[in-house]
Amino acid sequence: WLRLTRTQGAPWHGSSMRNRVKSLFRRPRTRSARIALWIVAGLALFYVVYVAGAAVFLNGGGMEWATKNEKDVHVVVGGGHSFFPGFVHVEDLRIRFKDYNIEMEIAADEADAFIALWKLPFMKIHVSWIRAHGAEYRMVHRVEDREANAARLAAFPDIPGFDRPLYYDTPPPPPTSGKLWKVQFDSIDADVRLAWVLEYQLRGTLKARGSFFLDPNEVATIHPCTVDVRDATITVGKERIARDVHGLLGTSIDSFYPPESPIDVVAPKITARIEKFHAYLETLSFLRLYLPPDPLTLEGEGNLDADAKMTLGRIDAGSKVALDLKPFTLRSAESHATGQARLALEGAADGRFETRVDATFPERKDNAIAVEKLAAMVGFDHDNLTNVEMRRASVDARDVRFTRPDFFRDAFGKSTAYPVSGALDAQAEIELPREGEGKVDAKL
Repeated sequence: WLRLTRTQGAPWHGSSMRNRVKSLFRRPRTRSARIALWIVAGLALFYVVYVAGAAVFLNGGGMEWATKNEKDVHVVVGGGHSFFPGFVHVEDLRIRFKDYNIEMEIAADEADAFIALWKLPFMKIHVSWIRAHGAEYRMVHRVEDREANAARLAAFPDIPGFDRPLYYDTPPPPPTSGKLWKVQFDSIDADVRLAWVLEYQLRGTLKARGSFFLDPNEVATIHPCTVDVRDATITVGKERIARDVHGLLGTSIDSFYPPESPIDVVAPKITARIEKFHAYLETLSFLRLYLPPDPLTLEGEGNLDADAKMTLGRIDAGSKVALDLKPFTLRSAESHATGQARLALEGAADGRFETRVDATFPERKDNAIAVEKLAAMVGFDHDNLTNVEMRRASVDARDVRFTRPDFFRDAFGKSTAYPVSGALDAQAEIELPREGEGKVDAKL
């Protein structure tokens, strides 16, 4: 440009203009200028090759090809581009992982990330940060008894790519000496529309943040993660069980050894919190997945509220979870009892927590039971949720009237004894200390 403009007032036409344009492409006169030109040309060529290569790799199934022979990690990318080494935009992202106990999938419609490309030849996927949109998370934990958990398994997410059943069919494999892909995400910020964990599907507006590290041969760590839930629903299978779900969920899991870490080993390493959580529970039908077949069923709907924290598998003091069921129904084949109930869990000091049930059933013609007051409490001591011991219990029942004897026959068998008329008051307390004899006080 200086050569073109160095002559003041020079005409911009004819041979003068052509000479000035040619001077731009004249071979540099100095060695340093030629070296600089070669460097610029080399960088330009590298950039073109990188952009083209990244496009081919991301749009031609390169990530899927790179992990196709891996047993525990699969990465699939539907398309994308990268205009600077490490900075990547991908579409239709799928990251799948499994160990002996769990399987999980992280998916996103599109994501922007910075990837340490120089670590890929060493079989490590290291993502410094990722911002994802339209994300989905799926996770399953294999079960022991296939038949007893058949209904639950039918509601588990389907995670393709791993050819094995969702129940334990073989003993744990011996630790492998082969090198496996490591996965490290330092910062995740995702707009999530689905979190499907075991049989529960949380759908709605979710904002997830967190990080994790996984080395299948050595260690797995879930660093503090949070999910801000807004206007969501919970379904089990095809049935919606809760709506108006909102609150803040957080968790972290201390380092554990993936090949040999069943749930009872991992649970004491879990720290979790629930803040200002609310959901309107529309049905109790999902309880059938966990209760044995019985003529007596539970029905109800109501508000679920929680503010609770668990540290290393232990419920903290001050934690509160409450479910208010209005109405609440106990139903047998031929009769029922309808009232209202409150179920609560409260954490106390020194590893203690209590569960409480308060219920009333009004006296009316179609009710099999009338109860003015029913208050029951069961207290537990625990080191973590895999080591829970009942230590105390109490029941206080006032003005209990039995109006439909067939309710007990349907629920508990034809030989069940039952009162035909009159009212019953009952109080009972049970103490089960760690040492020494227990104590039972009862009054009818």
